[in-house]
Amino acid sequence: MPIRCHDFVRSIVGSIFISIFLSLSACRPPSNPSNPLPVSTILKNLEDATGRIKDFKGGADIVAYINDRRGRVGARIRYLAPDRYRIDIQGGFMRIMAVLLIENQNVLLYTPRENTLFEGTLHDHEVVVPGLRISLADMRTAALGSIDLQPYVEGPITEYRYENGKALISIRPAGRTRTIWVDPRKSVVIKEEERQGDEISVTRTFEQYNKRKGIWRPGRIRIRSDVREESMDLVYYTQSVNGGLKRSDLTVRFPDSVIRRPLREVMISR
Repeated sequence: MPIRCHDFVRSIVGSIFISIFLSLSACRPPSNPSNPLPVSTILKNLEDATGRIKDFKGGADIVAYINDRRGRVGARIRYLAPDRYRIDIQGGFMRIMAVLLIENQNVLLYTPRENTLFEGTLHDHEVVVPGLRISLADMRTAALGSIDLQPYVEGPITEYRYENGKALISIRPAGRTRTIWVDPRKSVVIKEEERQGDEISVTRTFEQYNKRKGIWRPGRIRIRSDVREESMDLVYYTQSVNGGLKRSDLTVRFPDSVIRRPLREVMISR
């Protein structure tokens, strides 16, 4: 029996669509893989990705919302591995409002207008950055575009599963649940949440990833604190990775007349 022309064409077209569908399905990673990577491998890949950043500099616009009031500043950010930062906070007309220096856990915060240098550590949790009212730890998170992985590495892990193709990893230090969502293909953190009971207290999201010298970098970092009803939205307009920064590029010489004060005096009320 002869094959009619339109039946033949329909068969060929159908075969093509099936082939394309199967090809795309084979290329697309499974949403929730049946054999997920061990959680230790996920965390190790994250550490390795962060470790490839030897130095970094960038410029960013920062918008902060505090009790429905909006503030905006600029930031010049420099980082030198393993844990040295310089962040210049700029107000109107490019005026420097504050210079924040962090090395390991030690913090120097200089305010040129008052010619005052505040000295302390990252453990001073109630200290906020002038002009932003966000914590020092969150400022460091936004600057590097990554979270502190050490609590997750030290564990213990209380939950590990896949959700919409992302690895979800939880810990519970001091009765507070912390959870990260990881893109395992790029080895980057997409989001972190902190919960106290059933209530979300802090959310950190990392968006608009692009590769720079083979390293995935977020172009936008958002941090929201439901406890304080505050949020920060940092958007980079320029970034440079592994350009050869030196310690001298992050050094500040303070005037001999500088006034030295303990960091804890820079409180929420500032």
